[in-house]
Order: sequence, then structure tokens, then C-alpha cells
Amino acid sequence: MNIHIVSTKRMPSVDVEIVGVFEDQKTPKGTDAAASAIIATRQLQEKFGKLYDLRLIPSTDRRVKKAFAVIGLGKAKTFNIAKARNVVASAVRGIAPIKPSTVSVSLKDVGGESMLEAVIDGVVFGVYEHHYKTEKKEQRITDVTIVTDARDAESRTNHARIIADAVSFVRKLVDEPANTMTPTRLADRAKELERFSGITTRIIGEKEAKAMGMGAFAAVSQGSDEEGKVIVVEYKGSAKKDKPVIGLVGKGITFDTGGLSLKSDKAMETMKCDMAGAATVLGIIAALAQKKAPVRVIGIAMAAENSPSGKAIRPGDVVMALSGKTVEILNTDAEGRLVVADGVTYADRLGATHIIDLATLTGACMVALGSEIVGLFSGDAPLAEKLMQASKKTGERVWQLPMDEDFDEEIKGTIADYKNVGEKYGGATTAAKFIQLVSATKKPWVHLDIAGPSFEEKGKPWMGKGGTGVMVRTLVQLTEEMSA
Repeated sequence: MNIHIVSTKRMPSVDVEIVGVFEDQKTPKGTDAAASAIIATRQLQEKFGKLYDLRLIPSTDRRVKKAFAVIGLGKAKTFNIAKARNVVASAVRGIAPIKPSTVSVSLKDVGGESMLEAVIDGVVFGVYEHHYKTEKKEQRITDVTIVTDARDAESRTNHARIIADAVSFVRKLVDEPANTMTPTRLADRAKELERFSGITTRIIGEKEAKAMGMGAFAAVSQGSDEEGKVIVVEYKGSAKKDKPVIGLVGKGITFDTGGLSLKSDKAMETMKCDMAGAATVLGIIAALAQKKAPVRVIGIAMAAENSPSGKAIRPGDVVMALSGKTVEILNTDAEGRLVVADGVTYADRLGATHIIDLATLTGACMVALGSEIVGLFSGDAPLAEKLMQASKKTGERVWQLPMDEDFDEEIKGTIADYKNVGEKYGGATTAAKFIQLVSATKKPWVHLDIAGPSFEEKGKPWMGKGGTGVMVRTLVQLTEEMSA
């Protein structure tokens, strides 16, 4: 798909023009031709403009061949970057039935210059699709023209397109079924990133990882016929030696049955998404390399299947993590914290000065925050604050949850240093505490529980069911700011 940036004076002929209307401001936010057509049809009823409400108005304008697509922007005072991204994606998805190949988007007088990047992100997000259906595919959008008067439009467009493509890359990895996205295949996709300058990869097999001391990771992987992989992807930009080295660790459980603590059939349906943290790490590094960012990042994807078999780890078994801490396994379905803890320890050993892990870790976090907010846990206030400020700039929702020392007792073991599950309450925090204590890192560290926001189970106006690519935008923003 080609994206073109123009001013109103250079508007080309297109099949569909997308414009927006605020619920409390009836003047359409688009070109004069669009405004005239919309007003003339008297389709702006009293309640029109509700967020994501889409109206297709047939065009009588020579420049617009098929229709004006009018998308509701909601209330002006609550409109933000995230909503801009989503309304554009929603409109792009909504016009699919009329099969346009060329589209223009005009939100140039909505929210200032920063909206340009959100619009581009929304366009790419909206055209995304990934499936194995055999029926003939509908005509696709080939060219999108975005109307803007923003300064530095070219550099903003390049940045936005790189980020949007990285998000799509993550979504595709997450949406692949587990029979095609095995640990080996994920490692292959990681190695493909070496086509970008500055990226090197190292793939550590399950046996080698165990020999290195990654007993927690190997314990999870040993029940599957698919060999686990520790995927190390490093990007070295032109960063100065005194700049931070960011360690990104992603949970990469390519399918989670729960092991011998078997999940129900319903709970297992979406477990191909349990590698979203690892996919996100790869997407972030791909984006940074394409931007030629002057940063150094060590990415570690802990890829494994969690399966029941005669080789699988059992409740009651004791394993030793890479840090040297021993762990009593009480529930084999609490496997993510095991692989991530070893990953955090390894990132520390490889020289990361700041470590961030991402994991689809707990249902408890979803109970606390819902399905659209990422849970943040950290013992380092400055790093946590920087991440939250970055999330505000990108429109991704993050909320910090407690990490008080009171929770330490919840995971103290009886026959080992720690146990891999706590008591009934505070499950998201005890999982984070496990990673912190078992990894034994003393570096500034943040844990992001992306269990809810990383995978859409029902579908929204702006996206169907599947991976979302959440936190790519924020962590690219954070990494660049920390290395500035």
C-alpha cells in the first residue's frame, strides 16, 4: 500500500474520501467538497458524530468517485491520539464492502500536527488482515492520500510508517496458528531481521540453554516435542558508550496447554497468543533498526511450548533458575514467569543497564485493569515514570500496580527458595514479584503484563479478533528518549 502526503491544493481523484465529525461540533473536518456534500444531504442528524459511527454518503463530486465516508469522532474535548488512530482504522475497515482501491483521509484540522502520525498508523492498522481463508479476496486499498498541513510531514510520515509496519509485523506473528509459529519458526523470523543494518542474532537451543543454567526455562519446554529456543536479537545503533543499554525480554510461549495443570478447552482456544511478548520485542528492534536509531538494545525472546507429556514438569518438582535460585513448581500453568525470570537474568548478564519484560502473564491483571490497559510493575520509580510518560505520548494505556515487600512472603517456598504461585489474591503482583526475586536482577527493571491488551478476543470497530501489537509504539518512544 502506497501512502501519499498532500495539501488541499493537490488533492487527487480517489474512490472514497474519509472525513470526521465531532458529536458536539457539526462542521465536518475535511475538504470543502466533502463538507458541502455532507451538509447538502442533510445526513448530520442530532445524534450523529458518535465515536466510530460511520456513514457512507454517495458522491456527486468528480474528484470522489464512489462516496464520502463520514466517521464519528465523539466529543472534541476527549478526542486524543489513540482515538484518532482507532477512528481512521474503523473507517478503513468500514469502507471495505464498497471495494475502494484509492482513498483519501482528511483530519488535518483535528488535534494539531501530531495527528498525522496517528492517521497513518490508523490506515495501516485498518488495512491489516491475516487469515487462511480460501475464498476470493476482496479488492484491496492500494493508495492512500493523507491531507495535512503539518510541518516536517515527510519525516513524520517515515516515522509513522515504520512504527505502523512494526505493529503489523507483531500482529502477524501473534495471529499465526501454533502449528506454523513454533519456537523454531519464531527463531527463523528473528534471524530474518538481520537484513536490517545493526542487527545480529543468536539462537540458543533448549539443551544449550539448560547447560548454561536456564533450568526454569528448560523445565517449561521439556514437555513438548518442539525444541525450545532462547532467541537473542541485538541492535547496535551509533549510541555513545555512556548511553543506556536497554534489555527487552519477551515471553514466547508459542502455545500454552497449561502443561499437566491442563487448561480447559475454552481457555486454550486463544493460547497461540501467549508469545505476544516475544513478538513485540522483535517488532521493537525491527523498528529501531529501520529508523537507524542511535540506541543499543538487547532483545531476548524466550520461546517454548508448554505441553503435557511423560517428559513434562510435574507439580511438586523443584528446578534451579539461571540466577541460582531454586523454585518449587506448584502449578505448571504458571509457566510464563519461569521463562521470563531466566530471560531477565540473562539480559542482566549480557550487559543491559535497564531491563523491561513483556508477558501475557496473568488473568489477574485483566481482572484488575480490564482488557485494554497494560499493567506495569517496577521497583524502579524513575524508569516506571519514563515509561508511563512515553505511553501518554503514544496513546497506549498503562497503569502501575503495587510492588510492596508485603507480597514477597506470598511466593516464599517451603522446600525451595520460591514457589511459582502465590495465594488467591494479588496474583498479578505476585507473578511480577516472582520475576523480580527469581531473576535476582539489581538493574532498573519494569515488568509489563500485556495479557489483556495484546490480543482482542471479540473484535472492535477498528480491528477484528487477534493480535494488537500493543507497546511497540511506547517502547520505541521510550528507548529513543532514554538514549537521546
